[in-house]
Amino acid sequence: MRAEPGIVLDELNAQLQPHGVSLPLDISTSDRATIGGMIANNSAGTRSVLYGKTLDYVLELTAALSDGSVVELRPLDKGEREAKCAQEDLEGACYRTVRRLGEEHREEIERRYPRIMRRVGGYNLDEFVEREAGQPFNLSRLIVGSEGTLALILEAKLRVVPLPRARRVPAAGG
Repeated sequence: MRAEPGIVLDELNAQLQPHGVSLPLDISTSDRATIGGMIANNSAGTRSVLYGKTLDYVLELTAALSDGSVVELRPLDKGEREAKCAQEDLEGACYRTVRRLGEEHREEIERRYPRIMRRVGGYNLDEFVEREAGQPFNLSRLIVGSEGTLALILEAKLRVVPLPRARRVPAAGG
């Protein structure tokens, strides 16, 4: 599902409801929180232990970089990543820099990045330490939680989930 950054979470979920799906992030400001703001903050919510945080639902981003170029950030295999790194533009420089940081600081990132479920602050450099062969390289995962410091979000491809069959357990005897 694709969404523009200005749509409010409650409005998005109202549009998704007839299709039997939702973006299940249960944040207290859902009646005014925009998708773009949620991506910038990596919003979580009261049910994040069950449903995760925004990072868990962002699949791809269309974003504008500081030079005005518009880029598509999505999972790339090793060959696609190398092709991006070979580009002689700001996008290529971004891919080269993030790849280099992940390689050069692997041990420090693995040692110091906290392994907690609700870590929402800071850059997600731990996403760019190669853990296994064939792991996709997705720069959108760096943009999430960067608070707008790296790019301007123009569109997001989001993972949605089926609506729950029930929201609460009925009271006894009723």
